[in-house]
Amino acid sequence: MNQTASGGTKIFVFVLAALLLVRGLLILFTSDADNQWSDLLGVGGLAAADTQFGALGPILRIVQIIEGRLWIIVAFPLFFRLSWGRDVAILIAVAGMVVQVFRLVAGNGFLALVWLAIYVGIAALFYATPVIKAYFASAQETDMKPQ
Repeated sequence: MNQTASGGTKIFVFVLAALLLVRGLLILFTSDADNQWSDLLGVGGLAAADTQFGALGPILRIVQIIEGRLWIIVAFPLFFRLSWGRDVAILIAVAGMVVQVFRLVAGNGFLALVWLAIYVGIAALFYATPVIKAYFASAQETDMKPQ
């Protein structure tokens, strides 16, 4: 991989990690109320999930709370180019997709669809983009070399 692709990839991953960190921090201070701010962040609308989804409702709300906090945590392996950060970002994006599908079923409409598309994009980017795969694979090779 040449230096230009590596530098561009590094900046892209750094900016994405910063955005995920900011989103996670904003989610940390928002409630599950049905207001415009929580809907914009993709976390509102599951307050009545207990009645809509039965026993699955509280589990969904817990997953939603954890998913918001995990974006804060996953930003750090992305900042520091830890090889497992890519895998964790994919897993959290999948958890976010599950939450957004249930938000769609709960009637949260357009913004849930937008966040679902964003999560699919994040998962696809980290899973299938060869430049990003190589960026994190080279970090793993560097970690494996004896000192």
